[in-house]
Amino acid sequence: MAVHRDSIPLDTRGRTDAIDLTERVEAIVLKSGIRNGLTCVFTPSSTSAIITNEFEPGLMEEDIPKALDRLFPSSIEYGHERRWHDGNGHSHVRATFLGPSLTIPVIDGRVELGTWQQIVFLELDNKPRHREIIVQIVGEGATGDAAVARRQDSRDWSSATLERSSVDLASDSWHVGNPNASRVAALGDRLGRGFALACDPVPRGLHQTSLARRMRLARRIRSLGRRIGRHPGSVESASAHRKKGAQDDPNARP
Repeated sequence: MAVHRDSIPLDTRGRTDAIDLTERVEAIVLKSGIRNGLTCVFTPSSTSAIITNEFEPGLMEEDIPKALDRLFPSSIEYGHERRWHDGNGHSHVRATFLGPSLTIPVIDGRVELGTWQQIVFLELDNKPRHREIIVQIVGEGATGDAAVARRQDSRDWSSATLERSSVDLASDSWHVGNPNASRVAALGDRLGRGFALACDPVPRGLHQTSLARRMRLARRIRSLGRRIGRHPGSVESASAHRKKGAQDDPNARP
């Protein structure tokens, strides 16, 4: 059983400020190397909450704040306010009902969320605050020789790709004086490198793919972009050929 802990610093605006944590939590899970287990996202405070829902303006900026105002209005009297006079009695009550944490399954190295689910931090205090969100992942990852091999594979994958991409355009002269070709080729290079990012564990769907095969895939993507850059007219010619064939075919759809 492995345990990995990290934190996410936040500076909030107060008054039901909603912040999407999904990508940052996913990055921490990826870094942990844990393949299957649970991740807990926790806010160590009594005036904030962690929730899951669709992170979109209608919900986060209108519906949820208005619902909290109806259920726990700031305008009524609170015993906490009588004692401390800090104006946030309603913040404590809201946080009590929403809860300070969220636990999510980790399956195959990824946070298992629904299509419209994001991990959201809600600031419920009546003033801006600095927060440190704790993320702790518990579970099983590759161990022993398998873990070492996967980490080495990721390092080889990254270094080989960076070394290759650093000389790609410099070693060719065909793009000189042809800015369009150069831009298209550079796009192909970036797309290729997108398949070559170092990661442990390897993303779902590629975890059983060998280093050599992934390198070939990246090279093919780069090569496609570079061929389009070398011969931009070939794409237009192919398109014109298809249109002409459609015109000659009496059964072709309009």
